[in-house]
Amino acid sequence: MAEQYREREDKYEVDATWELPDLTEVIPGGARIELGTVSLSSKYFDTADHALLAHGVTLRLRTGDADTGWQLKVPAGAARTELRVPANGTARTAPLELRDLLFGLRGGAALRPVATLHTTRSVARVLDSSGELLAEIADDQVTASVGTDAVVATEWREVEVELGIGDEKLLTAIGKRLLRTGATRAKTRSKLAHVLGSATPAPAPVPSGPLGDLVAQYLQAQYVALIDGDLALRRDEDAIHRTRVATRRYRSVLRVFADLFDADRAATLDAELARYSTLLGEVRDYDVLRARLDRAVASLPPELVVGPVGTQIDKQLRGDRLAAHEALTRHMRSKRYVGLLAELKAWHDEPAFTEAASAKAGAVNDYLRRATRTTAKRLKRATRSGDDQQLHRARRAGKRARYAAELAAPVLGKPARRIVKRATKLQDVLGEHNDSIGASDVLLRLATNGAGAGRNGFTYGLLYANEQGIRRATAKRARSLTF
Repeated sequence: MAEQYREREDKYEVDATWELPDLTEVIPGGARIELGTVSLSSKYFDTADHALLAHGVTLRLRTGDADTGWQLKVPAGAARTELRVPANGTARTAPLELRDLLFGLRGGAALRPVATLHTTRSVARVLDSSGELLAEIADDQVTASVGTDAVVATEWREVEVELGIGDEKLLTAIGKRLLRTGATRAKTRSKLAHVLGSATPAPAPVPSGPLGDLVAQYLQAQYVALIDGDLALRRDEDAIHRTRVATRRYRSVLRVFADLFDADRAATLDAELARYSTLLGEVRDYDVLRARLDRAVASLPPELVVGPVGTQIDKQLRGDRLAAHEALTRHMRSKRYVGLLAELKAWHDEPAFTEAASAKAGAVNDYLRRATRTTAKRLKRATRSGDDQQLHRARRAGKRARYAAELAAPVLGKPARRIVKRATKLQDVLGEHNDSIGASDVLLRLATNGAGAGRNGFTYGLLYANEQGIRRATAKRARSLTF
């Protein structure tokens, strides 16, 4: 198994004449600085189209005086998570564990060497009074070659300040001292980005051109979220919900802005996203139900809990969740899923727009109005009938209106944000209603066919009755909502 480390560092560019300044005034009292020099060689691997680098991920095989072995670096907010696996002999390909983690990110494509970097590193290690590393300042002289070509492509010098057990205050203090002595903030995220010419992306401007630009920007954000979610899920992180939301946002755009897209390609992509979303949703639903019913059992007076009801519910839902997760995992290893990723990449590079996408960005207001009108009609129909299916349809329409308003917010501003707020409230109320239906179904199944059949009927009946009360209350609350 890979060892994991949190890496928090800042990078700076310096010229050939720059010298490390005296840091005595910025390091904690009692700390000392230990100097050293190491030589490192790093071979970087990526796909032919640099899919890893595009998402801020780097994979390298390092040899030299320190930190040898395979290293995978993954963004983690302002920091990165580094996974390390020892190198076996003269390994030419990444370990299977790392290749599997990167399967979705690379879309099943092979990993190949893309650059080799040789670094002479002058190190200043800031140690506390007990010898623990607070921070490390690495002054790197780098020589790089691209691909398997031995010809030198570029040379440069940079400084990295990486935290050990020190805090952000120390990182900031050291950075300020470096900036005052001629260092500048690095324009690239990594050494590989520097040599391959991939700069840190600037914030996206507010679209003022065609409607297609506004829509493409929103879809690209969902694509990034889906790929990030893929990597997180393969690392067993809690990313089910946010990944599922990205599928919903993408599908909502395909539906609300349908005439902007090639109908056949949009329908195919929508169907594949729906399949993926369903598998994600099944895992997520069991998580939600388990937490909900755990709280429900815990809220009952002890004398009303007859038998191991909580244990039975937990065991059943854990088993259901495991089966759902296995189905999701199989899908994420399938050719069908690779095809979905390939199509998403194609849409990311060039969305399948029709001529309608050339309309002015302000035309987004027409699409948003239609989405809100649909939501209002469905909500009115559902609250009149009280039908669960109608309420569910209103909830789905509300989500589409919410995501359309999110997309439109850069152009429409406050009016769009107000719609987001109203749609979020609608989702909260009808989401509670939907969860109550799911919980009722589980309780009835357990009481009649599951581990609790013929036993503990009183407690299951009480929990079921409570959920029915919640269901009626949320349906009533829905009648007071306006859209």
